Amino acid sequence: MAENELRLHEKEVEFLQNFMALVLPTYEDGAVFGVTDLQKTVFKANQKFDLPGVKIGDPIVAKGIAEQSISNRKAMSIRVDRNVYGVRVLAYGGPVWNNADTEIVGAW
Repeated sequence: MAENELRLHEKEVEFLQNFMALVLPTYEDGAVFGVTDLQKTVFKANQKFDLPGVKIGDPIVAKGIAEQSISNRKAMSIRVDRNVYGVRVLAYGGPVWNNADTEIVGAW
């Protein structure tokens, strides 16, 4: 399965949140994991690194990984320049599909 074919469904989001709680501490330089609905951040966990200005309840960042993966309807990665967060960031994300696999309801 290619990177952009990965499909995460609503029923799998809680598992992924719990899994990421185990995985985040393994990133030596730190990591952040978040989930959005179509408008705002609904979950965020981080370890040793944070994205300033991204809090639960905040609108999705314009041109960020969540907005791009929702609009492109696929999992993807983007590089974020050092001048945005003070360090270079490699962001991975993808859409969250409803359980019927018919529409996007958010992003991870």
